[in-house]
Amino acid sequence: MSLRLAARFARREMRGGLRGFRLLLACLALGVAALAAVGTVRAAIEAGLEAEGAALLGGDAELDFTYRFATPKNATGWPNAPRASPRLSSSAPWPSPVRARPPNARSRR
Repeated sequence: MSLRLAARFARREMRGGLRGFRLLLACLALGVAALAAVGTVRAAIEAGLEAEGAALLGGDAELDFTYRFATPKNATGWPNAPRASPRLSSSAPWPSPVRARPPNARSRR
C-alpha cells in the first residue's frame, strides 16, 4: 500500500471527527481494565488456596482401611501431628444396584 493511499484512507476516516477515535480509546481502556481485574482476582484466589488449601480440603492426611473402620488409636502417633486432637470420619460402601446375570441364564434377544 502506498503512502498516498494510506493518507487518503486516514483523511476519509477523520471526516467524522475524533468521535470514533475516542470510542476506540474507551473500548481499549475497558478491555485493559477487564484483563487486569481478571488477573488480580486469579492471583487472589491462587494465594488464598495456597494459604488455606489444607483447611478447605478438610485435612492433611487420609487413611483408607479395607473391611474395617478406623479407630482413634490409628490417628495418634503421627510425626508432625497438630496439637489439636485429630477428627475421624468414616464412610460405608454402598451396594451397587447392578446385578450380574447368572451364567446359566439365557440372553433376551
